[in-house]
Amino acid sequence: MPGRSARTLTGCAANGRAGAPDDVATAGHVRTDALNGPKMAVFESLWIMPLLMAVAGAGSWFALASKGAVAYIRERAARLLVPLYGLGLFVPVPPRYYWDQVTKGPWSGSLFEFYPVFFGTVEFRLGPHFLDFWSGHLWFLRFLFLYSLLSLPLLLFLKSRRGRPMTDRLAGWCRRRGVIVLLAGGYRGWQVADYAPARVAFVSLAALTGWSWIVFFLGQASRHAGGGSRLLSYANEAVLPFYVLHQTVILAIGRYAVQWDAGIGLKYVVITAASFVLIMVPYEFLIRRVNALRFLFGMRLRRSAAAPEGRLR
Repeated sequence: MPGRSARTLTGCAANGRAGAPDDVATAGHVRTDALNGPKMAVFESLWIMPLLMAVAGAGSWFALASKGAVAYIRERAARLLVPLYGLGLFVPVPPRYYWDQVTKGPWSGSLFEFYPVFFGTVEFRLGPHFLDFWSGHLWFLRFLFLYSLLSLPLLLFLKSRRGRPMTDRLAGWCRRRGVIVLLAGGYRGWQVADYAPARVAFVSLAALTGWSWIVFFLGQASRHAGGGSRLLSYANEAVLPFYVLHQTVILAIGRYAVQWDAGIGLKYVVITAASFVLIMVPYEFLIRRVNALRFLFGMRLRRSAAAPEGRLR
């Protein structure tokens, strides 16, 4: 759907941000002391992950328009759990954890030698943490699958004959000027712990700011990203492979780029541009053309040997 490709590219750029006192590339982000990273990180935290969740929720809503509950769960499992456990556990996640351990000092061996150490962190005992492991940025896939299951009864009800009037009334209210801003009241209310005036004011302002950015992005996507263009179709299909690969590729490049004797602007441009190329080239010429790889990356399988739809020309 429109907006998914844009917010994934935004996340790619954000993960190359500044945010720590040293020039490092850890398991989380490429960081440099050349900018005041905490301010940038606080601004991004107001809307990046909530925007991801909002777009994912909209995707679930539209997916249920053409699928029953069983087909929906099967499709969510193939799209989210296969990239997490079938690919993430072996390819994009272990290098990230390895770089983190090397940077922080506990490990000094090679990546190949580190694999048994990483697999030793996977929980194989039956229980609430079964198959839990340090999943890096792929934590989002696990939680999104759980949220998809937990929200399914509510979504099915809202799409039923009894629930439709409720959604129609809510949509009607939100069309009135200023009403949609009121939804910010529940956006970060759970973060109000002590109800001190300063705390309440800060959380209220953060909620209003973050919700306003989300409404802005969704509004712009709705206005300008419709029409089913070839570019949007291509980008929409590439979203999940791009997301699965992006942080590992960014960190692989950033580990060396942050050590250059160059300005922050040049480092940022090189990391972002090189990462984009190193993700999209194998995606275009390999991942999207081989059904086995499409399956591992959570993409729909091609039904024929014809060229994939949405190819850019």
